[in-house]
Amino acid sequence: MDIEIGGETFHKEANLLEQIAYRDTWGRGADSFIAMLYERLILMRDLLADDGSIYVHMGPKVNHLIRAARDEVFGTTNHLNEIVWKRAFAHSDSQRCGIIHDVILLYAKGDRWLWNEVRQADDPQYIETFFDCFDETRKKRYQRITLGGLLETLLLGRINRESDKTPVFKAKSAPKDKADKTRPLGEWMLKDYIGVTNDLKWITVSAKQVAEVLRDFRNYIHPHKQLSHGVRLSSDDVALFWEVSKNIAVQVLKSCKS
Repeated sequence: MDIEIGGETFHKEANLLEQIAYRDTWGRGADSFIAMLYERLILMRDLLADDGSIYVHMGPKVNHLIRAARDEVFGTTNHLNEIVWKRAFAHSDSQRCGIIHDVILLYAKGDRWLWNEVRQADDPQYIETFFDCFDETRKKRYQRITLGGLLETLLLGRINRESDKTPVFKAKSAPKDKADKTRPLGEWMLKDYIGVTNDLKWITVSAKQVAEVLRDFRNYIHPHKQLSHGVRLSSDDVALFWEVSKNIAVQVLKSCKS
């Protein structure tokens, strides 16, 4: 490089470290950017302690390029995490979903590394809204589980036990699309799981009818729904729903043995 001092120009050759650290040539495209970064990654790997690790932060446009370079330098087995950092509020761009996140890649140098547990204080407003119950024994607030979600997980788990799901998809209550084809399980609603498990005789007709009523009340178990709708369920209501859910669970578990 040329350096001007007092009207005179001096030429200085960059040493090896300066060449690696300051040769910013990525303006010529992605290839030169990755070549520049590749040299730096090798240097950083060599400077790391044997139990060291390194975080690299980048935008979504170059994530895949840098991930490939880091896999080659550090090894795929030493990739620990791809951390998605939400850096902006959700929004829609004019012709696409909003770009709201960056990525942080975490790699270790070898098969052992130091890890300092990351902790963050709870948001008091979030705790006040959603953890609206208090356990006198533990002296801590807690969040209730929505029984509809619990019931849906139970019934889906029972369906997934079947190695041959043909009877499931041919059941009378299985939901159909406009082409009269059975929808994939990921698109089923709770009412579909209830109907199909009854069709297959895993739960009784009365259990199906009670489960449908429970489905209608399931959202009110959630504190946010109670606040927004002005509904407040008593502990007796919740106890009743819980007993019903347990009875349905017993029927489903018995069907696994039949």
